[in-house]
Amino acid sequence: MRSHNKSIHIFFGASRIDLPSDQLFGHYKRARAAAFNRSFVANLSKENDTIIKLLSYVQDQSIVRDHVIERLQPLIDVSDEGDHKLLDTLYVYLKNNGNVSNTASQLYIHRNSLRNRINKIEELLSVSLDDAGVRSELFFCYRLYHIYQEMISMGE
Repeated sequence: MRSHNKSIHIFFGASRIDLPSDQLFGHYKRARAAAFNRSFVANLSKENDTIIKLLSYVQDQSIVRDHVIERLQPLIDVSDEGDHKLLDTLYVYLKNNGNVSNTASQLYIHRNSLRNRINKIEELLSVSLDDAGVRSELFFCYRLYHIYQEMISMGE
């Protein structure tokens, strides 16, 4: 006999009882966003990442999610076609602060192969990974993308 672990999320809210009916949907949307943000923060608390926790207080998470997906879309498309190496390469490269030797070593590939992948990533994203600001933004987007993917898989 198999048992399935399912979690149930229950949220409570309070509001004025005499709200006009034309305002109910707006209040519902704000309550739902607040519940989502608390859930988002709870999922991140184990990561201990202050920047992402602060970001979770953004009222409309879809704006952030849309930006993250838009920024990484070319690599996501390539990954959806079965080639995950560019997205994975980007992450390892960013994690190593653009250090080619360390990245190539961790990916078990030659430096020239890494350089080819980096060139392809730069071409697809229309960026230069020599720019520290671009690397920071992409690292941030990559982490958020995976957090959003994890939340989707958890059904939130």
